[in-house]
Amino acid sequence: MKKNSPQNKKKPPVATAKAKIPAKDYSKWLIGITLLLTLIVYIPAFKAGFVNWDDDDYVGNNPFIRGFSHMNELLTKPVQGNYHPLTMLSLAFSFTMSGDKPWAYHLLNVIIHLLNTFLVYKLASRLSKGSNIISFTTALLFGIHPMHVESVAWVSERKDVLYAFFFLLGLISYLKYIDSQARKDYFFSLLWFLLSLASKPAAIVFPVALFAFDFFRNRKWSGKLILEKIPFLVFSALLTYLTIAAQATAGATDTDNFFPLEKRIFFPFYGVMMYLFKLIVPVNLSAFYSLPAVNVSLPSLYYASPVIGLIALIVCLMTLKKYPVVMFAFAFFIINLVLVLQFKVIGGAIMADRYTYIPYIGMFFLIGWMLDKKFRPQPSTAYMILGVVGLTLTVVGYNQAMTWTTSTALWDNAIKSAPSDRAYIHRATFYRKAGNPDKALELYNEAIRINKISHGAYCNRANIYFDRGQDSLAMEGYNMSLSIKPDYAPALDNRGALLARQGKFKQALVDLNHALQINPDYLSAYPNRALVFYELGQIDSSLKDCYTYLKYKPLAHDIYNSISICYQKAGKYNESIDAINKAIKIDPQPIYFLNRSFSWNALGKMDEAKKDALYARQNGVEVPPSFAARLGI
Repeated sequence: MKKNSPQNKKKPPVATAKAKIPAKDYSKWLIGITLLLTLIVYIPAFKAGFVNWDDDDYVGNNPFIRGFSHMNELLTKPVQGNYHPLTMLSLAFSFTMSGDKPWAYHLLNVIIHLLNTFLVYKLASRLSKGSNIISFTTALLFGIHPMHVESVAWVSERKDVLYAFFFLLGLISYLKYIDSQARKDYFFSLLWFLLSLASKPAAIVFPVALFAFDFFRNRKWSGKLILEKIPFLVFSALLTYLTIAAQATAGATDTDNFFPLEKRIFFPFYGVMMYLFKLIVPVNLSAFYSLPAVNVSLPSLYYASPVIGLIALIVCLMTLKKYPVVMFAFAFFIINLVLVLQFKVIGGAIMADRYTYIPYIGMFFLIGWMLDKKFRPQPSTAYMILGVVGLTLTVVGYNQAMTWTTSTALWDNAIKSAPSDRAYIHRATFYRKAGNPDKALELYNEAIRINKISHGAYCNRANIYFDRGQDSLAMEGYNMSLSIKPDYAPALDNRGALLARQGKFKQALVDLNHALQINPDYLSAYPNRALVFYELGQIDSSLKDCYTYLKYKPLAHDIYNSISICYQKAGKYNESIDAINKAIKIDPQPIYFLNRSFSWNALGKMDEAKKDALYARQNGVEVPPSFAARLGI
């Protein structure tokens, strides 16, 4: 038998490593699920209308969005104390799609929100180095969280979703710049930031948020880090100046004086506490959360709120070295909230759902990080948790979107969830318009009971007294409103109209001039002042105000009628005929025919005068007997 030689020995098989099978990429499925659930939340928005809160200022009474023929005004004119030309251009685009019908405005809001949700996924993915759980969690919560409904379902908050779109693009570009040091990414970040600024002034915090990203990426503190931010800071400073100027013109309500310092110091802490609470438990959401009443002690939660802030700070410091993500998340959250935390008390709200649109991204990222850390070996558990949370929030978000479909639903929900003077005022407006002044008066009284410094409630209640001819009560209400807010244009305008009705035209002119000095865009003051100028014999000034009003309301037939009467008084009867013809073309009211008859008579065209006077009489207008006798009718 032949012995095996070394050459004849069989070599043992070589163990070869198996080719590593790449993990499946579920990102497309996760993005798809996120966008689908987000779309479901906002189905009610597609059948929603405009609401009686700012939508008139941005759309209904804004002539400059009606096409692109007013480009100069779109790009230069602030609205409600905010300079955001890109937002106004986007509203003009919506108008070209649907005119005064709301569907196109809501459609674009939802589309931008869906794009933002996609960008949040991409941002979280890059920030987490590709973690599916973190990216999915951050984007899903951003897309469907009920606190974000206000930013999307409210037409006037186009500025919120639009500025966020460019803000997110800017953050993604900056992260690319950190990772690659490519200058093009830096300049893209600056470009997106400028477009974000042009959409909403809140973007001014962008350069500060960049420092949070530097911290998270563990970039060493250096002069280079600061120099990178200088162009961003320069543009932030410029827009801050423009915004302060615009808000001064708009007469933003400074309510600091109504709250002593020992109360005001709790407001920012309370805001942070409630935003964190509603992050986890989004219940009792409202369009308006009122400041505490000035005539009572602060609720106990206000005094407890600094403790929550202190606990959050301690947690951040304790986890700083091992888990810097905690500090990053809270820093991003606070940086993007700091402008609205009522350090200086402006307006009547302590907080607002829409203010969380960008800030919550930091907290959503932290939640995703915690899920990833806990369930990384078993991601299916994390996805099951997210599935339950996602479906729950989708239902809650859908119901919240339903409250934004009509003004009545909006303010009924606000009264139920967070009763405030603002909610009662807006709800009362509908009762007044529906011909139920008694119910409106009841709600205005309730608004004043809740908030003794509700200048809006005093003014609106006075309007009911004005309508009823109760001049002394109306005057008392307007005076009370102005004692709280001396630069409140509606109260000045209405008091001016009341003085005019009493024949006190010079006093009325003082109030109306003041109202328009405070807010040159306060429309109703123009026809009121035009009437006063007419009564004072200042026809040219009266005509000027009428034509100014027509720039905003080109179909205001009653103003064309007023112009016709002014020309009659000035003896310019041909011009009077031209103006009244425009009024009749828009709305052929019988009284307009009688007014035109006066001008025909003055021009000696008796057949036309007789024809118009007969038409007016046949349709219920009383023709002065002496004029009827002159015409032989």
